Amino acid sequence: EGDYLEFQYAGWQASYSSTGSAMLITYTLTYYTTEAQERKVTKAAGQVIEELGLGELNDYETILAVYDYVTTHVSYDYQHLNNNNYKLQYTAYGALVNGRAVCDGYSRAFQLLCNRMDIECVTVEGDAAEFNETVADESDVGHMWNCVRLGDDWYHVDVTWNDGEARIQQYLYFNLSTEEVKKSHTIFPLYGEADPDDWLFLNLWLPSCDSEEYNYFVRECPKLTALDEDSDVVAALIEAA
Repeated sequence: EGDYLEFQYAGWQASYSSTGSAMLITYTLTYYTTEAQERKVTKAAGQVIEELGLGELNDYETILAVYDYVTTHVSYDYQHLNNNNYKLQYTAYGALVNGRAVCDGYSRAFQLLCNRMDIECVTVEGDAAEFNETVADESDVGHMWNCVRLGDDWYHVDVTWNDGEARIQQYLYFNLSTEEVKKSHTIFPLYGEADPDDWLFLNLWLPSCDSEEYNYFVRECPKLTALDEDSDVVAALIEAA
């Protein structure tokens, strides 16, 4: 099950034994979900893709539609936030089937739907102090969000932080550059680059996000310059003021 291996991976352990010149290495993988639950996730993802008509949209429209769906259909799972005996809040299953998840589940659901539409999307491990204080009042709870590719460029998308009641808040963290996302988020280092004394959820790979072309506000909102002095937009603003 490709999706099962890729999206609901929880951890691994390795052991080895040797006989003479031969060595046997055994990997033990653990998952947050069962295969039966993954079949439900696959079905749910297919239903979302059909419901949103994603096959008729371009990549930007697809990412925006997926983002809108996740932020309006998933609620933050405060109930199971610190419950070590319950892991579905970390999964796409929690988000797409139960409708409740923490940042990991939001991010994995977003990744799953984007990847199903052949849009490159990865998860990013990091920290966000304001987010942590809001949901857990802890400074080390950690955070997860996504990077998504549009054309030749990559962008940061924080679906969890975009999940708010105020419409303008809903798009503050949609398609940000690395420079912008670092104003509120800390990106954990790549594997092999961290201080060995620090315990962190490391990133295996991080894309460079330098463009603002597909930032929501750059893409969707009118822009005023000195050349717009006689425009209808400026006239309307003056009248309203």
